[in-house]
Amino acid sequence: MSLAFTIRQLVATEATEEALAKAFADDLFTATVNGKKEVGGDTTYVGPFWTTTVLCGLLGGEVYVAETADEEKKIVGCAVWFPPKHSMYDTKEEQDFVLGPLMGSFPPELQEWWGKKFLPQYDVLNDATLGPGVKHASWHLQTIGVDPAYQRKGAARQFIDTVHRKAAAQGETLVLECAKESNVRVYNALHFDLVLPKAKVGVIENPTTHDYQDTFVGVNGYLGFPMWVMRRGPGK
Repeated sequence: MSLAFTIRQLVATEATEEALAKAFADDLFTATVNGKKEVGGDTTYVGPFWTTTVLCGLLGGEVYVAETADEEKKIVGCAVWFPPKHSMYDTKEEQDFVLGPLMGSFPPELQEWWGKKFLPQYDVLNDATLGPGVKHASWHLQTIGVDPAYQRKGAARQFIDTVHRKAAAQGETLVLECAKESNVRVYNALHFDLVLPKAKVGVIENPTTHDYQDTFVGVNGYLGFPMWVMRRGPGK
């Protein structure tokens, strides 16, 4: 049976916004980091928000798309990776052309939440699980989104295997953060393991999925989301 799409790497901006808008339309993480009070409703912000991640990937990482295998070649999914020694927002170009304008589009209280709560907690979580500097030394999957009409057709596996082959050849690890419990099982099936915070190692005998998670609370207490850190070694 032929695949409904093919995978290729982007080298310039293309039409990824529609697929990402559909993929994250009802996403709790997306709503929270955009300062929303509820999931759903007016979701016109979703596509433009995730497009900023694509722009960062083009500037400092690698971006892959899934597109239909017919003559239309419609983009139906997108994955953004950052290779070892690179992280999102760590180049001047990303800060000037992506992060700065993104923060400028947010109200002051949301800007403060990103700067004083969300990003610091995010960094602490990665250091507390993987160890200081490990994420920056690994291939990091920043985001992956597929139009719901094309999900469960192997796109996620292809996005991940494409980079894993390169990483494994160099003995490098893949890491990611997951903000939806159902996706933990998806990544488990793709050979990723949950990483327990080091403070809990040896303390919790039989950890559950809940023991691996951290919880983020949105601006002014609105919404919030769980987050898990996962890792796939070069030999898996």
